[in-house]
Amino acid sequence: MKDKRILKSALNYLSNLPAKLNAKNIIIILSIAIITIFHYITPAPNPLFHGIYRRLYYLPIILGAVNYGLRGGIITSLIISIIYIPHIMEKWDKIPLQMFEAVFEIFLYNIVGYITGLLVEKQRKEQNEKERLFNRLKKLEKKSIIGEMASVITHELKTPLASISGAVEIIENEMTIPKNKKKIFDILNKELARINYLINKTFTLFKTERFNKIKVDLQSYIRELKTLYSLLPEKHIAVIKFSIKTKINNLYIDPDMFKGVFINLFNNALQAIKNNGEIELQVLNDNNYLYISIKDNGHGIKSSEIKDIFNPFYSTKQKGLGLGLAIVKRIVELHNGKIECISRIDKGTKFIIKLPLEEVT
Repeated sequence: MKDKRILKSALNYLSNLPAKLNAKNIIIILSIAIITIFHYITPAPNPLFHGIYRRLYYLPIILGAVNYGLRGGIITSLIISIIYIPHIMEKWDKIPLQMFEAVFEIFLYNIVGYITGLLVEKQRKEQNEKERLFNRLKKLEKKSIIGEMASVITHELKTPLASISGAVEIIENEMTIPKNKKKIFDILNKELARINYLINKTFTLFKTERFNKIKVDLQSYIRELKTLYSLLPEKHIAVIKFSIKTKINNLYIDPDMFKGVFINLFNNALQAIKNNGEIELQVLNDNNYLYISIKDNGHGIKSSEIKDIFNPFYSTKQKGLGLGLAIVKRIVELHNGKIECISRIDKGTKFIIKLPLEEVT
């Protein structure tokens, strides 16, 4: 009767495991259940069979480790240990040698679960790292090809564009243009400037040549950013605050290229703010990274749109080209950094740039 109660409680424990009933879990649970049933229904005077059943427990332990890593190996070995202990106390408490072997086997279950899980996780990390490096290599190769194409296309477009602009300028200067036609030339000049701007922005996005990384004094650079902000047409819309919470004095960056990052982010913030806005630029660091954040209290970005805002030619603005944030991301990546956006509707937006200290200090 006691054996039946123990067996019943063991099966109930297995059936109530907090796991999703997929094929892998079912195989592990069934193998533990079947081995346990044979353990409990086999009479004690059959040590050979009990020895075989004990060894069979290694199969679900290894399966748990292979499928779920270190956590799977440890959990499976612990479950088997908990299920097997009552059997030891019931069957072998009067046979010291068998008792010792069974207890030692429980110790081995947990050792095997731990080591197998550790090896599986190590192998997975190595595989993930290989895949990450391979994907990065493919991405760099793709960017290199796109960069070369962008360079050629930009060059080929700029030559005729310069000719057209020059021709328009000559016509305006050397011919008398009726007032009712003057507006046409104004539109023409405006559209030519827009095309030129678009070409330059596209080239900046895809260019892959080495950038000019130099030593920059942080405090001086912040003063330059303050001046840069003061020259923006819509600066009056918001008050800007600079908060420097780092003891780092110097950065190794391309200062001119990085100014493009701040101009784009400042403009984005100003365009998101209606009146009486606030913008905060904060710089801080931990042991591994330098963090530069720009926060505003504007209208915010929808959560469904955040995943796309760094994609080229994607814009949430009616007249936006969708290149500003793509260029920002590209410049940050050239410095081996990352950028993320946190935003809430009617609460504001925060862009966080994360730069490895070993790259910029």
